[in-house]
Amino acid sequence: KIFISRFFRNQFKRNCLPDGPKVGSICLSPRGDWRMPSDADQSLWLSWAEDEPHSTSRGGHINNQTADSSLANNNGEKPSERVNQPAAKNTDGNGEATSPQKLKLESTSKILRVLLRIDEQIDFMPGGALGVVDGDKIVAISNELARSGYYHLVVDSMDDHPVDHGSFASQHSGKKALTDKVLLNGIEQQLWPDHCVHATRGGEFHPELDRSMVAHTIKKGKDKRVDSYSAFYDNGRGADAKARKQHDFLGQSTGLADYLRQCAQSAGAEQIQVDMVGLAVPYCVSYSARDARKETFGGQPFKVRVIADGVKGIEREDGDFERDLNELRADGIEIIQSTDVLSQSSVSGNKQRS
Repeated sequence: KIFISRFFRNQFKRNCLPDGPKVGSICLSPRGDWRMPSDADQSLWLSWAEDEPHSTSRGGHINNQTADSSLANNNGEKPSERVNQPAAKNTDGNGEATSPQKLKLESTSKILRVLLRIDEQIDFMPGGALGVVDGDKIVAISNELARSGYYHLVVDSMDDHPVDHGSFASQHSGKKALTDKVLLNGIEQQLWPDHCVHATRGGEFHPELDRSMVAHTIKKGKDKRVDSYSAFYDNGRGADAKARKQHDFLGQSTGLADYLRQCAQSAGAEQIQVDMVGLAVPYCVSYSARDARKETFGGQPFKVRVIADGVKGIEREDGDFERDLNELRADGIEIIQSTDVLSQSSVSGNKQRS
């Protein structure tokens, strides 16, 4: 199922021109004349794969580098599982609603391990509309962590703003990006350059970001009336009661926390651990980490860790990055290095092979 989904999805690489007629002999060689239709649909093939009595479960430690059928990601979902979630904005890489993933934990573990990659998009990379210094340096680390096999779920978040989003300085006459602030529907709003606008190149993920193992994609910032730093909630969750009553769209959930809880419950987990990489501290990464820390599952708060060498910060003064990390520590968020994860991944791999 994973192969079929990837095969059809990647045919665009072969189709740089619209489909056209061919007159003459027929050749099915992929090195010659054969071309997949650019609008080929994988649904029937996936239905066949689902109906056939194939046995693909391999057991053992679950990671996205195996074709274990117990871990269905967005490259191998059952069509019947692609259902709309109530009041959720969650989408996979194709912008479609996705259901909780069916996971199987190792027999020795009751922790659902999640890698949450925050906004690794072109506009946040050097040269982008809101570029973070050395932001592109984290992509390789992000890929290595996602491929490590340590995580049961890999989730990406992305800004997906309308062209007239209220956080854009261009929407406020006489105001300057990065320096000015306004009151936007009852809450203070830092003004930004136009960035990550829907259906623009700047809103796309970095081209070297490996998304083949991503189970879920959260699109945030789609409501022009409110910004959305966190992957869990729109801004304004902590606004006063008067503002919340007047603007009931403030602080709306993206549905990510419920999605993770449903995945954990399905897998029989007792705790959820969320490790974060991406861009940037002290905004989207920090807001996501603090919101995640406030969530609970099975009576326990989410365990939240920020991978320091997998994030970059916006530094207005020297030392801001370290100060921001220390503030996260004070809020109960663990700060680790990617090597801490990768070393554990190697141990898990050795245990599996033994």
